[in-house]
Amino acid sequence: VTIRVSDGLGHIDHHFQITVVNVNDPPELISSPLLIGTEDEEYLYKLEVRDIDGDSLDYTVAILPHWLTFDGISRLLSGIPGNEQVGIHQVDIHISDGVEAIDHKFQITVTNVNDAPEVLSIPAISVKEDEIYNYTLIARDVDGDPIDYSVLQLPDWLSFNDSTLVLSGIPGNEHVGIHQVSISVSDGMVAIDHQFQVAVINVNDLPVITSLPPSSALRPEQLYEYQITAEDEDEGDVLTFYSADLPGWLQLIQGNGSPLLTGTPAFSDMGSHTVHIMVNDGTAEVTQEFSIEVLDPTGSPAGERLIERVYPIPADNFVYFEFGISGVVTLKLFDITGKVIKEFHSTGSYRMKLDLSDLTGNLYLFQLDINGRTMVGKLVKK
Repeated sequence: VTIRVSDGLGHIDHHFQITVVNVNDPPELISSPLLIGTEDEEYLYKLEVRDIDGDSLDYTVAILPHWLTFDGISRLLSGIPGNEQVGIHQVDIHISDGVEAIDHKFQITVTNVNDAPEVLSIPAISVKEDEIYNYTLIARDVDGDPIDYSVLQLPDWLSFNDSTLVLSGIPGNEHVGIHQVSISVSDGMVAIDHQFQVAVINVNDLPVITSLPPSSALRPEQLYEYQITAEDEDEGDVLTFYSADLPGWLQLIQGNGSPLLTGTPAFSDMGSHTVHIMVNDGTAEVTQEFSIEVLDPTGSPAGERLIERVYPIPADNFVYFEFGISGVVTLKLFDITGKVIKEFHSTGSYRMKLDLSDLTGNLYLFQLDINGRTMVGKLVKK
């Protein structure tokens, strides 16, 4: 600095220097933070800071939600908030030039985005024929929205209870194979389809002898013939008919899946002959047991006929049995699995009326016992 001093005739110059001593300036934030974040979307904010003294800056995180990370080199704050982070989050980053420091404080509000409902349960994908299928559907909605369920595709042997969320049913032989299932799960805004397949695994069904032996009484030298028929629900099963204890005057002639039991008794064959006819499907077998009475030459019975007549055939809501003898009568009715479903009793009567009104149309088996003598047979209800 030079200052000149003059009196009008002469002057002098006053020379001197001024030294400006530096005073530290704090760092200065020049960026504005992003104050809104969206659930499931990336949040990005880069800090911009300057220091007019040119000092190097250090960054220290004081407060940071766990879904965010801060890179002190790139000065980038980033992260992806989930549904559980919806709300307000505090952030505080300490910025220092080594002498002075400032705190960069702000709030981030994470806004909610509707989340689709989620199925947590794993369905049973197979069931054996004639066994119960049970699957409880479990779903959740992280937003807490109520969930509605609706059936889109379901086989006829299954039913879905939208109160208990239980899918259940019992498949039959006709349902063996693969079945598609689709249930819609909705929170009112977004719906997902819960789709899967259920395989019904075949279980061998017993064959059923559908024929009944003819009158159990005949005389010597009278021809006896019984055409045996049977059926099996399992497609492809081949039925084999045989008997291990036929009386000598009878023979079982095989033929086209319907063998003929035939023979002519001699006078020496008078009396009661028990016959067992077995039918095998390659896995299991059933037996039909009955008796044939050969009368003596005078016509007196060696053993009276148990059943004279059954009508109507097929049976309706009521069916009548007429007996050849009287006494203590027990008649049991079985379903095709061998389970007793009805039992009737009478004493001293030649006729019995059975009420079948509570049974569905199907094939049933019966066992008749009169005074200790037993026979079995088939009954069809229309």
